[in-house]
Amino acid sequence: MKVSKNTIVSVSYQLFCGDEGEKEELMEQTKKSQPYKFTCGSGTELEKFEENLMGKSVGDSFDFYIECQDAYGKYDDDKVVTVPKSTFLVDGEIDEEEIYVDNLITMSMEDGQKRDAVIIDMTEDEVTLDFNHLLAGERLHFVGTIVDVRKSFK
Repeated sequence: MKVSKNTIVSVSYQLFCGDEGEKEELMEQTKKSQPYKFTCGSGTELEKFEENLMGKSVGDSFDFYIECQDAYGKYDDDKVVTVPKSTFLVDGEIDEEEIYVDNLITMSMEDGQKRDAVIIDMTEDEVTLDFNHLLAGERLHFVGTIVDVRKSFK
């Protein structure tokens, strides 16, 4: 069976990031014994990721790039915001096991949505958050193998 819309696809892969001509950094990796599974066409994956796998069969390898504008977009300085440290008070205290520089946290927004942010700086009174996707501005390079393809029963 070939990868197509409404198939459940299992892949083992390595994800590298880096600009053309630069040494790439390994960002993520799966094992054949624990592949990444997704339903093709469900809207959960990057469109270009699925496009590059379409028509492939079990055992086929892949090696492709996705430019940042087709992945998570360019890095946007407007998505870096500073908020009062008091925003994070719980019973009058800051949870230092949760609120620290370089930690990824989930924030509840005014519209009710939840968004991930990385704490990039803290002062005595303020916390600076980066709401950009962790891979924003990155060129993605996927190298891997199709482990399984089967029909979805949806």
